[in-house]
Amino acid sequence: MAGSPRFGLLSRVLEFGARAHYRGAFMIHASPLRLALALFALPTTLAASPASLPAGAVTAAPVRGPPSCADAWAMIDLAVARHVVHDRLTPELATRARDLLADALIADHPWLTAEDIAAIKGRASTTTAAALLAERTAGRCDHLQAQLSTVRSALARAADLFPTSELLAGTLPAEPPEEEPQQTDEPPEDAGALRTLLAGDALGEAWRVRGSASWPVARAFGARRALRWLDLSRRRLAGRGAADLVNAFAHALDPHSRYETEEEADQSDRELNPQAGLLGLELGDPVPGGLPVAGLHPGSPAARHRGLRVGDVITKVGATPIADLDAGEVSSLLDAYEEAVPLTVARPSGHRLGPPRRIQLVRQVLQDRNMSVTATSRIERGLRVLVTRVDEVDQDTAEAVERALHLGRRPPDAVVLDLRGCTGGYLSTSAAIAGLFLTGGPVVSVHRRGAPDEVVYDPAPERAYAGPVLVLVDEETASGCEIVAGALRARGRALVVGTERTFGKGTMQDVFDGELPTGALYVTTALFFLPDGSSPQGAGVQADLVIAPATEGAATESSLPWALPSPAPAMPLDGCDVDRDPTLAEALERLGATARESRRSRRAGTDLALVRTTELAARLAAERRKR
Repeated sequence: MAGSPRFGLLSRVLEFGARAHYRGAFMIHASPLRLALALFALPTTLAASPASLPAGAVTAAPVRGPPSCADAWAMIDLAVARHVVHDRLTPELATRARDLLADALIADHPWLTAEDIAAIKGRASTTTAAALLAERTAGRCDHLQAQLSTVRSALARAADLFPTSELLAGTLPAEPPEEEPQQTDEPPEDAGALRTLLAGDALGEAWRVRGSASWPVARAFGARRALRWLDLSRRRLAGRGAADLVNAFAHALDPHSRYETEEEADQSDRELNPQAGLLGLELGDPVPGGLPVAGLHPGSPAARHRGLRVGDVITKVGATPIADLDAGEVSSLLDAYEEAVPLTVARPSGHRLGPPRRIQLVRQVLQDRNMSVTATSRIERGLRVLVTRVDEVDQDTAEAVERALHLGRRPPDAVVLDLRGCTGGYLSTSAAIAGLFLTGGPVVSVHRRGAPDEVVYDPAPERAYAGPVLVLVDEETASGCEIVAGALRARGRALVVGTERTFGKGTMQDVFDGELPTGALYVTTALFFLPDGSSPQGAGVQADLVIAPATEGAATESSLPWALPSPAPAMPLDGCDVDRDPTLAEALERLGATARESRRSRRAGTDLALVRTTELAARLAAERRKR
């Protein structure tokens, strides 16, 4: 409904964790060379021209244009008004946003020289928060436009370094280099150094594909990639503007609030909509002739087609050659076909592509998306331990976990719920997963600014499994998965094992688009608390048994810029002791003494954390049998 948050899409959404939704532009300043290459891997979802689409293609609805300056400030005011902590646009937030905007422009545009970067940073340091807030009052974006002017000038200078005729005539050497150009994290000092860097990028890319093409072909490919890079950079810059300002202020609120353009929001909808017609194709980086098939989704139309396999190169979508298109543009061409998608593919043969073959993939509506859940049974000490791994929390993940619990003629003797690397998902699904091991009672409470706390209960009081449970976590276990692990631990129903603590994302985001002129705004609107009154925000869920070291240098919620602090504990919820297992506390000390020991071989490739957890689960089950 217009004018209301998009609760229908992501009702009480919990973001898919830091990896998926914390954009790197505000995290690190990667090398210009690597960022130049990365531009070709980013989904741009550029709309294909109707004239380029053959008969049978369905054109998408017109895309609303980028936001204006007045739109941007209105969206910023909306984000602040709905945020769980910040209730007004302060000078401190304006200063954060100013600096984040500068950092994002520098990280996103690798053609900047050291002089350009100094100009951007210098302008940021001399623009006061008061001046930015005055622009808000006037509905202007003078600071943003001045920064973008520097970036546009830098791009024009980079394009002038490589005129099309010169580049195609032979900028790249006629013979392969003896070794690849060296990458550097330092920005080039001047235009001459920038030319060397960009030429090295094109040369290195051509050299990297030498195994699939002769050097003349690879050389021409490198030249084409350099031109493609410049053209894509122009279009990406033209499509930003005020969207960058909204994003900077959103990230100033916290790391998970953000703005998506119309194209980015459409892409998110496709990724989150479980009823979307899927092809199951994963595309790789461009190679001479087209885009390679990098992966096939199990059970998808692409995986079932006998004429397609990983490594094949897609050369046409319909009648449109894709040799000079990036993955985002190819995705737009694929999306233009509602059902049957005609493709031309070729199989590499030595240094050349084999003869072209025409195939057709028919989109499939996947009714069962439990590919995010895998279950295996392991026999340990004569007992069956069911290891259920959850990779992400989709709408039907709880149903998939429940089906796994019912595998076999009798219930497993113990269950290991492996949530390592799972960065979350839907709140309702997270509560339902925890509820599979509970008999009613509270799972999590949600706190919003200026509103009573909302308690989410186990949606199905009849639990699916009553035996011992161990939850295996690591430092990437986040958001909705922290609800599952934390609720089962707080309710005394399971032991949490793994790294010392989980990621620490205890916030949830709502999506607003009906109130916006264009795009979608993700705002952190709530904090969540576990049944014992603690919140994972910042602190994570603490493990009962530490059996694995944290990855050195791994990011956590508290390490992200402007992450919200850990809130004060809330009052414990009533009904927390309904399912408390008294054997867990008694067994914890005995299990801890042997938690780091394993009877299994420590050969390369062994998942020691899983081996140890499986053994602990079997010991726990054996102790319960003795009772």
